[in-house]
Amino acid sequence: MSPHRFFVTERPVSGELLTLSPETSRQIARVLRLRAGDTVVVFDGSGGEWPAEIKSADSRVVSLLVGAGQEPEREAATQITLSQAVLKSDNFELVLQKATELGVAAIKPFTCERSVARPASASRRERWRRIIREAAEQSGRTIVPELLEEADLPGALATANQTIMFWEEERSGSLRDALRGISGESLNLVVGPEGGFSASEADSARAAGAAVVGIGPRILRAETAGITAVALALYELGEMDGPA
Repeated sequence: MSPHRFFVTERPVSGELLTLSPETSRQIARVLRLRAGDTVVVFDGSGGEWPAEIKSADSRVVSLLVGAGQEPEREAATQITLSQAVLKSDNFELVLQKATELGVAAIKPFTCERSVARPASASRRERWRRIIREAAEQSGRTIVPELLEEADLPGALATANQTIMFWEEERSGSLRDALRGISGESLNLVVGPEGGFSASEADSARAAGAAVVGIGPRILRAETAGITAVALALYELGEMDGPA
């Protein structure tokens, strides 16, 4: 069984003790019931990770002896931002979790013409950050995807120079064709709300320079579309291959 992984805000230093936050300490001592002598892995989002031995553990403070760091190659070369229209609570949280597991670099919530969900409160955004962090820990990521500020559709389209919008009514443009024209290290994937995008929004995306593509012959739920868009893009870019 692989050791548990934890995100830390302080950069670990090999050979030194690292004291974990109260929240992480409670998780280790109370929830996971790890004890002194157990091994975990910590990472700070910079691309590296460090094995560490628990030296002392109680529900208030856990301290670790940090081992030698390493930089595994688990992150995608193409920095993908998923611009996802805000969905109803559980569905949006599912997208945050699965997009993080798949390998996005950032997630940008936005609202548009057919959005049903309201803009997020500060407490809701904090919950989103926690979901992203926990998904990064679980999936072996060495970075934690950034949760960008909420925007409207023009703001979502302007997130990167290379943008692909997924629209269920598009019949000619395909993701594979759109990705053939992609160059550089960043890509923005734009996915709509429960009711999809309107024709005028698709036209505005084209006018802004985005490629508008379909996502297959069947109508997907909004949360399914976001997760599928990321998986397909990473696959087509060769980012889903196994270790060399």
